[in-house]
Amino acid sequence: MAVNLVVGFATVLVVGCFVLWRFWPRGRTWIEAPKYQPLDWNKEPSRHGDPRSPN
Repeated sequence: MAVNLVVGFATVLVVGCFVLWRFWPRGRTWIEAPKYQPLDWNKEPSRHGDPRSPN
């Protein structure tokens, strides 16, 4: 019984997020924007014109 409730809640949550994404176009930039990228925290900021920087 509890598993059914958890699966049902997760399904409603995912469907709700999809409906917001599909029918509210102005919210897409906020939904699709990268927010939490801990792997980038260890990188040095790239300086343009530096031959050693990859960018």
